[in-house]
Amino acid sequence: MKTLLILNASHEAVPGIQKAKKMGLKIVVADKNKFAPGFKYADYKIYESIYNYEKLVKITKKFNDNTKKIDGVIAMASDTPIAVARIAKELNLKSNSIKSSILSTNKLMMKDKLKNANIKVPWYSEIKNFKHLQNILKNKKEKYIIKPIDNRGSRGVLQIDKNSDLLWSYNYCLKNSKKKKIMIEKFLNGKQISSESIIYGEKSFTPGMIERNYEYLNKFKPHVIENGGQQPVNLSEKNLKKISKITVMAGRCLGIKYGTVKGDIVFHKGEPYIIEIATRLSGGWMSSDQIPLATGIDFLKIAIQIAMNENPKIEDLHIGKIKPVVIRYFFEKPKNISKIKSQIKKNKFVKKFKIIETKEIKEEKISDHTMRAGFIITSAKSKEKAIYLANKFTKSKLEKKI
Repeated sequence: MKTLLILNASHEAVPGIQKAKKMGLKIVVADKNKFAPGFKYADYKIYESIYNYEKLVKITKKFNDNTKKIDGVIAMASDTPIAVARIAKELNLKSNSIKSSILSTNKLMMKDKLKNANIKVPWYSEIKNFKHLQNILKNKKEKYIIKPIDNRGSRGVLQIDKNSDLLWSYNYCLKNSKKKKIMIEKFLNGKQISSESIIYGEKSFTPGMIERNYEYLNKFKPHVIENGGQQPVNLSEKNLKKISKITVMAGRCLGIKYGTVKGDIVFHKGEPYIIEIATRLSGGWMSSDQIPLATGIDFLKIAIQIAMNENPKIEDLHIGKIKPVVIRYFFEKPKNISKIKSQIKKNKFVKKFKIIETKEIKEEKISDHTMRAGFIITSAKSKEKAIYLANKFTKSKLEKKI
């Protein structure tokens, strides 16, 4: 029986851990949180931060040599491709290179690489100091985004313009960067899309394409908070192919030969632009639930097969009619949770629902995606109905009416 090392034991990693178990693998799970829910399904446990690369590599090497041979490594719903690449190199496992993982986690280096390859990205620049930021925005009417070059989960990401409190914005963004480096990019109007692709040698396939829901840009301003998404994306087949093509091109540009690629894309004036590209599985229940529900493609299984150096049959994959699937988030724990749960159990259109037990966070203090209190996934014959149902359960103004 082969053994897979999974980095992350959070709620979002649980479906991947369960999938690997069903595939007949022994599972080693690594996470610093000893109470993380994913450990419930692990055969072996490593209590260490998946972002402490040096220590994690040493621990896994010792585990591999003395306890159980590790045959593959993968990150689940966590932005730690560097740890994956370094462990794989140490244990001589199949993985993308350390260079590729660094490029995909340093947003400035990533944009430089894509731009030099003539892949469309929004205008961007490193912010060298506060005065530099002031000069960039001087006499500009457009909206911009500033963000740390090395963080995740929307931490430190802000929307700004010349009327913003620039000194506060600059310091807040800088505070959220370990490297103390931040960047600015032009905000492009258009559909915001999350894509998920498989790259396997010369073959590629993009089963995941979800329109991101940014209805709360003004509500949580200056923070950039996404409230789920919906599929199918309302674009022509020709334009969807453009998005698939640019996602795969960007992945290959960063050096990905075998693995999954997650794209954050804006479709602006008839063309897709890469906002970011991640060389890992997506979070937000996209790869684990939303893609399989909409397309029937078992995305996690394919990703695990690649991590285990097996040969997934990419050429056999195809998508028929995409089923409408919608996800929405709770931004504070509902007060009438028992009533909501009762309604959800009776509703055949609700496919998944979870309230995450975290410390109480009030809506007005939401600053990044890690503060979500839960989610609901719905699917119906029409996208409109799926959206209505997801909103019905998560909108605080509607909770009292349920």
